[in-house]
Amino acid sequence: MNPSICAYLARLRRKVRYFKNRSLTYATLLKVTVLFLLSTLYILQNSVKTTTKDTTLAWSNTAIKKALHQKEPTKAVTLKPCEDGGLSVTLLIMVNSECTNFKHRAAIRESWGSVSVNDKSVRVIFVLGIPRDQAVQESINLEQVIYNDILIANVTEAYDKLTYKSIAILKWAHTFCSKVKYLIKVDDDIFFNVRRLLLDLENNKPVNSIIGCEESKNAPVRFFLFKWHVTREQYSADTYPVYITGPAYLITGDIISKLYRATFDVPYFFIEDIFITGLAREKIGAREIGHNEFSCSYRDRSPCGVSFRDYMVGHHYYPDEMVRMWSELNDPNAKCRFRDNYLIATILDFFHG
Repeated sequence: MNPSICAYLARLRRKVRYFKNRSLTYATLLKVTVLFLLSTLYILQNSVKTTTKDTTLAWSNTAIKKALHQKEPTKAVTLKPCEDGGLSVTLLIMVNSECTNFKHRAAIRESWGSVSVNDKSVRVIFVLGIPRDQAVQESINLEQVIYNDILIANVTEAYDKLTYKSIAILKWAHTFCSKVKYLIKVDDDIFFNVRRLLLDLENNKPVNSIIGCEESKNAPVRFFLFKWHVTREQYSADTYPVYITGPAYLITGDIISKLYRATFDVPYFFIEDIFITGLAREKIGAREIGHNEFSCSYRDRSPCGVSFRDYMVGHHYYPDEMVRMWSELNDPNAKCRFRDNYLIATILDFFHG
């Protein structure tokens, strides 16, 4: 017999004797189980197809298709100001959105943003920077013609320019909607139980405050390879002031104009939530209020609308999820799918892409 085959058979016999003489430990069984679950979840993620609408969602009606094929480029339309200076507006929702995030904006209009269709005390506005691509600009112009819910900030899209976009939000509200009761700034990847927030505001009636996920005693990151690294020249202190994190924060209407004016008096800082809700807020003496129903991290609730019946704002959800989650939130008989269990959804999200 071939020596290599003999050697292989000998090793095999030794392994068989080893497993005969030793029972499997719980740790080994656990490792095998975890590997099996991970493999199963990976297969599930790549085989189960979520039923979604066209990527443009609300962009699919006949009138829009005709507009897309018109010969002349679409001209931008000016965003309508709030009627009566915002006296009839309870909640102004300003959504920070990148120019090319058409799917996110469409999903928001079809999900939680749709509250503004029937409730005129709620208004939704998307805040964009200036796109570098002319084709993108023309698509945005068309979007504005259809919905009239887009504010173009005079700044190019970039992470270190987000502070300028937030200043543009305050400027527009100060100029065109100064009598609004509350303004909430959100990112375009959040899921938002709007009605729950409205009920909370009606019950508590906060003033002179910025509300959301509170952060305190955070220190600047000085190591230059990190995205948020800050030099001594940019910020000299060793700790940041208490601030409300950027994915979503609510500003009471009584301080909007004061907060906007404070942005001229406070040294510019590129991390927008620290600049607006920390430095500028401190300048005007407004309070910071931590709220336990505002997300402090990515996807701290499972991607199921049922999970948001007792929660207001979650961060980092995909457009197709938002539409489904909104339907689940508003269906009293809805139940979360197996794959939307928090642990399973977290593992699946690892493979998302």
